[in-house]
Amino acid sequence: MKLLPVYNRKFLILHKEFEMFVKTMGYNRGKRCLYPDCVNEFMFFLENRGIKNICNVTATEIIAYQLYLSERPNQIHGGGLSDSYIKTHLFSLRLFFDYLLAYDHYRLNTTLIH
Repeated sequence: MKLLPVYNRKFLILHKEFEMFVKTMGYNRGKRCLYPDCVNEFMFFLENRGIKNICNVTATEIIAYQLYLSERPNQIHGGGLSDSYIKTHLFSLRLFFDYLLAYDHYRLNTTLIH
């Protein structure tokens, strides 16, 4: 789902910066060029859940997103998404949150860590 509309200005800026990060880190070849598209779909998902700030994303949203992916139909071949494609989405989120942490766009809530 490459062309899902994202309207949140902050999300759009983060997406553009993440796209540059992926290119800079050399992740922009082959299926790796999907990473920004996967993050775009995640942002679309967040907007539809009413989340407007990336700092409000918790494990609950990540788990819900994984469930959404496991139930989402494959728009090209029919059926569901393959395990490999879901793993690509989840790895994209890992890269995205690594980027957010590295560039101080996201702070861990250390009160939740025991």
